[in-house]
Amino acid sequence: MGKIKECKITRDREVYRPGENISGQVTLVVEGDVKARSVNIFCCGMALTKWRGAFQRSYESDNCSKEIYVNLVIRKAVQNLTSGNHQYVYNFNLPSQGLPSSFEGHYGSIRYFLRVEVDKPFPSINNHFYSSFTVLAHLDANLPVYKKVASASVKKQLSKVLGLGNAGNLYLSASIDRNGYCPGEVILINMEARNESSKDCGAVKASLVQYVHYKASSDTNRETNVIRTLLDQKLEKGQNRIWHQQRLPIDPVPPSLKQLTCQIIKVTYSLNIEIEVPLGIDLALSFPLKICTVPLGKHVEEKPVPVKPGVLEIPGSKSVKYVQCTAGYKVN
Repeated sequence: MGKIKECKITRDREVYRPGENISGQVTLVVEGDVKARSVNIFCCGMALTKWRGAFQRSYESDNCSKEIYVNLVIRKAVQNLTSGNHQYVYNFNLPSQGLPSSFEGHYGSIRYFLRVEVDKPFPSINNHFYSSFTVLAHLDANLPVYKKVASASVKKQLSKVLGLGNAGNLYLSASIDRNGYCPGEVILINMEARNESSKDCGAVKASLVQYVHYKASSDTNRETNVIRTLLDQKLEKGQNRIWHQQRLPIDPVPPSLKQLTCQIIKVTYSLNIEIEVPLGIDLALSFPLKICTVPLGKHVEEKPVPVKPGVLEIPGSKSVKYVQCTAGYKVN
């Protein structure tokens, strides 16, 4: 009895936008003769969320939801696959609306892939082969809404030991050059921190943070990932700290996801600037960011990004890198 030794799936490229064509070729390497009725090539896109609750019994089903965005098929009728190579050309047109970007998270994923099925007569078992590709929704950092300068300030009154008396004030003000960025670009941060109290405070830091919200059945879940952090020195009493055009690079992370296109996974980002307050609540500012897929041309840089002397740059979570958008996700 023959067998299918290998299935080679080629595409014209790896990354696509909504509305574009996916074209390529499927090559089946066959040893001996294989009885088959058809070779079916599917183009699929779907979102899946799944996890087990902390107090869920073993016989209870997992929390799970699924959305389907693409389900296209080309059927090639055959009678028998003889020994040798069999080639099939395919061409699919992705929908121009309603496609979220590819994403991989701890409790869910949005995946696009090609599936090749060799349909065999009973009682033989069909063969299935898969090849993933990436879709990037259109989020343009050049739009005016993403080019606005954002600024904010906040003040906090510190208490003396045991909360008895006023120890003075802590001030924090900051601004960023815009609120929409692409991976590879940099956030330009202006910041002033003043400690006008009699207490020593902790480090001044800025962090790019990813927030992911999942929905499944009647339950929700979430995860928070610190992507990258700039860490300055401690802000002691009477000191101030100033950043001028401090550069924080954007790592290769998945773009922002809106619930207009995906109802079960939402991905948002923010830049959080904080002064650590010992034995108290940190003084913080938060700037919502949009991670886009169309860069602002003059900000795209290939060379390493310098960091202000005295500021430590800390790469954060490696679990959310864009390059892992076809690597699968973990279910507890």
